[in-house]
Amino acid sequence: MSIFEVIAAEEADFPVKMMCELLEVARSGYYAWKGRDPWRGRRRTRR
Repeated sequence: MSIFEVIAAEEADFPVKMMCELLEVARSGYYAWKGRDPWRGRRRTRR
């Protein structure tokens, strides 16, 4: 489980700003992760 997944799981109970500060990650990074295509980077092309 990634740090961003932990933040997403706890977002209903704790402020994102506070969790990002405590975990030393950028809020912009969290929101970029949250808004990306979940399959990005997992696709493989056949050769």
